[in-house]
Amino acid sequence: MSDKQILLIDHEVSVREVLQICLSSVGGWRVISVASIQAGLEKLCIERVDAVLLDTPNLETDGITFIQTLKNDPFPPSIPVIFITVKAKNFLFNQLPALGIAGVIAKPFNAMTLPIQVAGMLNWSLGSEFVD
Repeated sequence: MSDKQILLIDHEVSVREVLQICLSSVGGWRVISVASIQAGLEKLCIERVDAVLLDTPNLETDGITFIQTLKNDPFPPSIPVIFITVKAKNFLFNQLPALGIAGVIAKPFNAMTLPIQVAGMLNWSLGSEFVD
């Protein structure tokens, strides 16, 4: 298992469970899973994480507000955030770095390739399952 830890924020229990399995079993990363942005911010106060995977019902308010909170509060300044959303097509991908977003993954997602997408966006290694 990797030493990387991801904070997963998704309001849907079943989606959180699938994402957690994909990221931990297939990707080889440790995952902290919470149901709300507020719970995620609370975890960030007590846990060291290397990245955040965030689904929000309203990207324009919830997602951008979360990014701004990370920038304005005493969290480590460079925690990369990946949005996972049905609204992925709303983003201009060349603007993501300026917003502090490492990437966007569209829902529905492919559970088996999700870790590859995340690793690519974060420049991380995958667990041994993907090594030939």
